[in-house]
Amino acid sequence: MYKELIKRYISHLKLDHIKEYAKSQNIILNQEEAQIIYDFILKNYNSLLEDNTTILGLKKLIREDLYNTIFLLYQKNKTKYL
Repeated sequence: MYKELIKRYISHLKLDHIKEYAKSQNIILNQEEAQIIYDFILKNYNSLLEDNTTILGLKKLIREDLYNTIFLLYQKNKTKYL
């Protein structure tokens, strides 16, 4: 059920949503990092929902500590909602 809701929501996802969510999780993003994450999600959302290895593609695009934080959030939310 959540997968279908996420797929419908993706077309409405905005860069500000990425920034707001990061802020709510006490993650500080600069403009470039927010854009990279946003672009990655838009390009890979289907794979992110189905495959746990897709997130590894983000690792080479952002700083390591940010990736580690995002990876933990990804795992937590994927377990919780999918």
